[in-house]
Amino acid sequence: RARGVLRLGGGAEVSATPPPLEAFSAILDRVGGLGQPLRDWIGCRAVSPDGCPVVGRLPGSSHSYINSGQSFWGYTLSFASARLLADHIAYGAPIPRTFDPSRFVLARSGAGSAASERST
Repeated sequence: RARGVLRLGGGAEVSATPPPLEAFSAILDRVGGLGQPLRDWIGCRAVSPDGCPVVGRLPGSSHSYINSGQSFWGYTLSFASARLLADHIAYGAPIPRTFDPSRFVLARSGAGSAASERST
């Protein structure tokens, strides 16, 4: 609660349709006297196309890194992936290929690249 605002958060919503504000009536009854709901909101989870976290240096950049894509496991995996990234930046420790952000970059040209194979 900050500046007279009470924020209620949900867990793992599996629908693109937010629940009606009335769904929170039991909670609102318990915190009575703090006001009425003003609005609802639903957002997207940070999940990669292959379901694995995206951890490492961003392709095409020498000083930009990412630590994202943990989806529902964010609270569980964020500390471990942050340590992995910190060790990579500070000591050059390897990052598993399955987490490497470059796995989503298609080659622009050249034999054997995804781009050249599509054009043939």
